[in-house]
Amino acid sequence: MNKNENNDYQASFKYLMANDHQVLIYGVLKKLNIRPFNQLYDDLYQEGVLAFIKKYNQCPADKTDKQRLGFIYQGVYWQLLDYLRKDSLVGTRQENDDTELAYLSASDDSNALIEKKLLLQKLQTICTKKRIILPI
Repeated sequence: MNKNENNDYQASFKYLMANDHQVLIYGVLKKLNIRPFNQLYDDLYQEGVLAFIKKYNQCPADKTDKQRLGFIYQGVYWQLLDYLRKDSLVGTRQENDDTELAYLSASDDSNALIEKKLLLQKLQTICTKKRIILPI
């Protein structure tokens, strides 16, 4: 990290702490219906802080303070929304994987059929043309 990036991050943190701008992150969490008793609340708050700093550094310099806060608010909102979507997709995939595995392990008939086909293929490669292979 070079000195310019370090100064940018310091300025971002100072702006976050100045004039109680942390309320912006709490407002985004409230809009997303994430309450303090939610198990992801602290993680989402930290993600919001990171998004705040990122958006502060991306904000054009010619914006007024009110416009800057609106720009940051929207960026934090989108970032946390993406985080929640990604988290729900990962949870859904894990649930689907579990059900598919349970289904596959329960179907012994398909496993037996696959084993028979593999055995036939192996016998065809081993046996000469004079030998007769009977289907199992």
